[in-house]
Amino acid sequence: MIFRYFIVFLYIIIIYVQMEGEKLQMENRTTKETIDFKALIESSSYGFLRNKKIFPAGIMMLGLGGSYAYDTFKTKLKEGEKPSDIDMRGIAFNTLENLLYLKNYEQEQYLDEHTDSVVYYFNKYSKLLYGCNPNILEIIGLPPHKIYIDSPEAKLLRENSSMFLTKMAYYSFGRFAEDQLQRVLNALNKESIDSNQKEKHLLKSVLRQLHACMEDCAVKLKITEEIKLYIDESFRDGCETEIYIDCDFKHYPLREFMKNINVMGETVKTYEKINKRKEKPEEKLEKHCMHLVRLLKMCIEILSGKGIITSREIAGDVGMLLDIRSRKIPLIYVITDLYQQLMKEVEYAYKNTELPEKVDWVKTKELIMEINRMSLVRYSDVLGRTLLAK
Repeated sequence: MIFRYFIVFLYIIIIYVQMEGEKLQMENRTTKETIDFKALIESSSYGFLRNKKIFPAGIMMLGLGGSYAYDTFKTKLKEGEKPSDIDMRGIAFNTLENLLYLKNYEQEQYLDEHTDSVVYYFNKYSKLLYGCNPNILEIIGLPPHKIYIDSPEAKLLRENSSMFLTKMAYYSFGRFAEDQLQRVLNALNKESIDSNQKEKHLLKSVLRQLHACMEDCAVKLKITEEIKLYIDESFRDGCETEIYIDCDFKHYPLREFMKNINVMGETVKTYEKINKRKEKPEEKLEKHCMHLVRLLKMCIEILSGKGIITSREIAGDVGMLLDIRSRKIPLIYVITDLYQQLMKEVEYAYKNTELPEKVDWVKTKELIMEINRMSLVRYSDVLGRTLLAK
């Protein structure tokens, strides 16, 4: 009898071990080697990439976007958990209309909602490069193994990407990072972050945008002297403090003034939208914290002369980013100590950077024109027939 109970007990132990083994195997399965991205973009789901009505001259460059570009995708999936979304980002050759029609006529981009892919037409992409937009720079910062459609024109653009790197990166990456921080503060809300601290973050963002805007103004105001922003006691219900502005200048062009006012107003409006925005269940705070750190790290690298490093595995900080995503690094530490530490590094890099204030318009114009000249060859048959007809 005892022996029978022992056999039953042993059988239960064996079943339990097998179940735990299968569970562990499920939790530890990786998505890294299971996706053939090259085959994926050749599938019917990505047929739009080969649609000549959308892209008459084809795709200049296409590569990974999002977590697969940054190497921060989920490598271990628990049962029932979905893998990271696959995003594709790219640049398309301009259409003939873009190249030959009116200057103000422009097709900007193509969005395929089914695959979450965004492809910018080259002229639009070039314009966004001048602003050091993080989403734009990360495309030409991809390493070769994350690029699945390439061309001589795209290679030429990547080889000369440093032409578009200026001190503007301090403002653009800083703004994107602060948007991520504000989302976290908004979610934590009154539990751990008070309204005064949120107002301080807003002031930083407004000042950052005002500095960037002032660089493009023909007549520049001295910030903190002729135009001063600061926090003081609020007279509004429900607010302890708020941002005030003092102005002390004369004979200033109205259009330049309106440009500055609009920039500050848009920044405040964006923050208010974020504050009112309700987080969806799947939008987790750790993801925002991870992107906050990633953006600041990329900003430091660009200002330090290291260029655009989209892959965080190559940059060497993917381990830390994944620890933030898995909450091995506490979120409160990320938005306080780590954020302050990285901001000091950003400020130091900005003060000591060798990057120019603005792009060299002559050199960048020549580069863009050369790429468009190369692109025209792809329309040689069409242009040849047109000229013969005439």
